[in-house]
Amino acid sequence: MRAAVHGVVYEVDASVQLQEGPQHPVCDPLVVDEIFGSDMPKPSTTPTNLADRAHNPDGLWPKIREQRDQMRKQATPDIHPFSLLSSETDDEQFVLSVVSHARKAFLTQHQYLDYDHPFPEPPQIWPLTPRKTVVHTLPVLDVDEGSVEGNIEVFKQYLDKHVKVPNSFWRDRVLSIIADAFTTEKIKQAQRTRNLDRSPDSFDKFDAQQPWAAPWHLMYAYIRCLFLNHGGAKDQPSAISFRHLSERVGFRNLLTQPYNFHDSSRFLHFWFAAACNSVIEEAVRKHLDPLSTASSADKPADNPAHAAQPARGTAERRARHPGGENDAEHPAEEFKGRLDHETFLRISNAAIRDLLKYSAQDLLDEQEEDGKKRDDIALHSRTMFADVALFIELQAAIKVGGAGRLILAMKMLVPRFQSTGQHNYVSELLEIIVSLRFEMPPALRAIMVASLFVNTDGGRNTFVPTDLLQENFVFDLKHTWPVGGTTKSLEYKQVIGSLLQVLAGMKMGLWEDLGIASQSQNHSDKKRAITITALQRDFDRLKIFEWDDQGRAGSEFEVMRGDAVRQERSSLQAAGKSTKHIRQSKTMACDAWASGMLQLSGTSTGSGSYDRWKARQALSLGKEGAAATHADADQPVLEGAAAEEGFAYIGLSSSTAGFEELEDDVC
Repeated sequence: MRAAVHGVVYEVDASVQLQEGPQHPVCDPLVVDEIFGSDMPKPSTTPTNLADRAHNPDGLWPKIREQRDQMRKQATPDIHPFSLLSSETDDEQFVLSVVSHARKAFLTQHQYLDYDHPFPEPPQIWPLTPRKTVVHTLPVLDVDEGSVEGNIEVFKQYLDKHVKVPNSFWRDRVLSIIADAFTTEKIKQAQRTRNLDRSPDSFDKFDAQQPWAAPWHLMYAYIRCLFLNHGGAKDQPSAISFRHLSERVGFRNLLTQPYNFHDSSRFLHFWFAAACNSVIEEAVRKHLDPLSTASSADKPADNPAHAAQPARGTAERRARHPGGENDAEHPAEEFKGRLDHETFLRISNAAIRDLLKYSAQDLLDEQEEDGKKRDDIALHSRTMFADVALFIELQAAIKVGGAGRLILAMKMLVPRFQSTGQHNYVSELLEIIVSLRFEMPPALRAIMVASLFVNTDGGRNTFVPTDLLQENFVFDLKHTWPVGGTTKSLEYKQVIGSLLQVLAGMKMGLWEDLGIASQSQNHSDKKRAITITALQRDFDRLKIFEWDDQGRAGSEFEVMRGDAVRQERSSLQAAGKSTKHIRQSKTMACDAWASGMLQLSGTSTGSGSYDRWKARQALSLGKEGAAATHADADQPVLEGAAAEEGFAYIGLSSSTAGFEELEDDVC
């Protein structure tokens, strides 16, 4: 047995419901329109399912399949990538979410501030109703899923032979497929090769599948994006780089590939909490004692940015080797009895908004107009804050089943992936965003976004990414319930694969009975607080989020990707020297959002990455006006509603990540 694949079929619950109360605000209606389209009904406090009989009295299928096929053939509207991926309402939604996360991080560190009033959660966009997901684990297949033919065989064996869906399923339904970017690309290749298939068997057309990139793999890819952009050099990294900070707080192998997702997630949460505490504490001190704060900021001994030496040279040396003489000592319960609820809300909101107010270029332009010098440390740290805050929001949205918030985060991820060269996820996310808004009827939109989540407990905060559940099953299959290289290995794995859901429940029950408090690597509250405090002291010492009027230079940041290369090339050309040796530094950070948007847009019509992706997509789907090399195949005639109610709407997830069989296994 040389290859194996395990999958699950799960029943998608597309119902949504808003929570009531001042603690649970609702987003601007324009946010829903810009994600799903203006024809999408808005959610309410009553559970609503756009795929149920109440909204589809004539039956759900094959009507929405026919609508999807027709909408996919229509040309994608000529919309600028900036309008597709960004708007003022989207930005405001993101800011409100980050402010909410920042307040939680601050109050976790300052638990003596015990306010009676609740704080607003991130505004709701399209929140899924918390219900337990029905999951059916499938047997292990001896199939190589790393090829186009292998992916076709997986569907044939799982759904035709094992689940035994009727042939009309492939003609009348849409099957949501949640997998990593590699697998989704293989499925799309299969669909392109089968586009003209004239077999009477509906399965052979292979067009019922709707593959989307999986959320957990998306988070892992974004961790790679963050470390590529802000990791820092191996030799003499700056004090604000992830490499330097992670080593100071015990994450010595954080940037060693392959990245450990759990360690990376914990470090980013610590970094975000330290940054929020640093910024909000400073803002509160300025409010409570403005004269003392202002006078201390003007003293060179207290603020190394105002030292007498040339600012740009010494600031970079300080960033590499921070000293401890500027550490400020503050009382343990500094704000107890001095910071009321309303004041805290106002100050925290203003402080976090100030960090997210500008792009790096806009902030630099504003400061230089006021006669201030360039501060690379402040530019870099503010860019890092926005990028890390997006990761925090991405995880938080998944945990609560915030499907709309997840899609909004995806829109903000596209330019960041583009800037760091992760073009496969750029394509996958663009397909999700464009198809959700322009190529699906409302009921199918609700089904597809719900298929990204699984709730195994039925709780409000127990949603997990669909592919993470599958990864856990694969882990159990490899480690908890292993099968050796016997002659019956495949037979045993088929049995165990079908029982993984039951076995996973047994494992958790055994852990609880044995008194094992946790199998995760979460820090204790005390250790967490110490780690955050250590990071915060570095931030406070260097005042990395405050603009130094005298300027600070950094060797690891440029505003737009390629600025340093362009400057070096210009200087060499002016001196009449060769520019062949110039290369883009892999450790140079930049404003990834702005750089990615520039690459997506291009400098002229049709030159951007988004226009090229749209042209490829139009050709692949046979859209109207596409420059196709062959005539579009006739669309199948859909006849009546399907009679099989047992497969209303289901999703499929599978994984082969790290799944290798022993050499002596027998097929």
